[in-house]
Amino acid sequence: MANFDYPWLIEDHDDYAYIKFSPIAVKTLGKLVFLDLPDVGAHLKKEMPSIGIEAENWIGTSKVPVNGIVTAVNQQIVDFKSCHLTSDDWLLKIVLD
Repeated sequence: MANFDYPWLIEDHDDYAYIKFSPIAVKTLGKLVFLDLPDVGAHLKKEMPSIGIEAENWIGTSKVPVNGIVTAVNQQIVDFKSCHLTSDDWLLKIVLD
């Protein structure tokens, strides 16, 4: 399995952040088939490989871009199979450490 290490766009809001795919990642990945995201309450460490991605052009695991605790997961994206994402679609909301 390959690593897509830095596909992230981090929208910072002081003590929390939204994690999104960067515009380049959206273009590279193509149509999203499946996402395996950490659960709400998970404590993430920067560089920890913990986000599974299956897309039209890539399958693998990516590293977390920040330290923090997951406070929300965008369930609409997780539940919607085979969708085209944009860089405006957030995946995780994280309270930063």
